[in-house]
Amino acid sequence: MNLQLTSTLRRSSTAAIAVLAAAAGLVATPSPAEAKAYTSMTVTCSPSIKEGQTGICAFNVTSSIGVAPTGVVKVSAPKGELTPEECTLQQITTDESTCQVAYTPKGNGSDTRQDKVTGKYKGDDLHAPPSYRPSTSTSISVTPRREASLVGLSCGDAITAGGEGICSIVMDSESFEVPTPSGTVQFKTSRQVGLVESECYLFPSFPGVVACSVGYSPVGGGSPGRRDKITATYLGDENYRPFKASVRVRVPKNSDG
Repeated sequence: MNLQLTSTLRRSSTAAIAVLAAAAGLVATPSPAEAKAYTSMTVTCSPSIKEGQTGICAFNVTSSIGVAPTGVVKVSAPKGELTPEECTLQQITTDESTCQVAYTPKGNGSDTRQDKVTGKYKGDDLHAPPSYRPSTSTSISVTPRREASLVGLSCGDAITAGGEGICSIVMDSESFEVPTPSGTVQFKTSRQVGLVESECYLFPSFPGVVACSVGYSPVGGGSPGRRDKITATYLGDENYRPFKASVRVRVPKNSDG
């Protein structure tokens, strides 16, 4: 047998073996590391959030093979809270997926505060993590809220034991050009009981001024030295920070009893 015929037979045998192997499902495939496609990720958040408020961050992962990535993005932010701490990707185009989380900064904002939010994608069966920047970040400006101005908290000079008086809180804004405080004021008493209402809602009383009131009916016996402490807690709103204020009211004995 000549060499040319021998070479031809070997090639034929090799081809036949390859066909049989393919039919049996024994075809060699590249390793997972070789097969996985490239990905890239971008992080986009609300550019500015006021302290105490919540913004949204989106994590977009793009594929190099025209198949949308799947899986989760783990997120972190050292200066605030993320809900949830990881999000599941949802397809938005043939080669791109996205997911979102809510971000709430902790503490007070400032004119220079920048909070960092980071996302990390670990890949899936077809996609590798982003190789150049496996963790991708963005920054959010966290701006401050105003300090609400307390005009006064008063329950009057005295409320007799068993009687009923009014405790009022009055607040105003820095100027007519900015919004007035809004929302809820909660009340507590050192005696645990006696408040007719536990909270009130601020309403405009004069231009630039808001107020609200609750009833207070001291329980127990009055005395010349009795002073009940009333604490009002303003819960804040999108423009103003929370604060507390307290006042003491005399509770003399009821002259009828």
